Amino acid sequence: MTIYKQPGSPYYIDAKRNTPIANSQAIRMLLSPGKHNISVSKKYVDNEIPINDRDIAAGNEYWIRVDISAGAFGAHSRLYLVPCDQAQSESKRMEEIRIGDVPMEW
Repeated sequence: MTIYKQPGSPYYIDAKRNTPIANSQAIRMLLSPGKHNISVSKKYVDNEIPINDRDIAAGNEYWIRVDISAGAFGAHSRLYLVPCDQAQSESKRMEEIRIGDVPMEW
């Protein structure tokens, strides 16, 4: 799975916090097959559209785009499962990082 376009907010997979990435970065990871929950959370960012109970199949590639937009009382995050060809086109100029390349900041 690759998560991209995430402007510095930490993301969670199955309620576990993962390496935050900056805007214009993408992070690729391997997930075990089965159902997973993915969300973005940060103070003053409402997790408006998370991905819940997404069935991840072995050997498949998944791309998740994170959009964060301003709102009346705070920002809103929306996660979208994007087709591979569209995601690769949108993220081709982004820096790809690996888990562990970026220090964990709590």
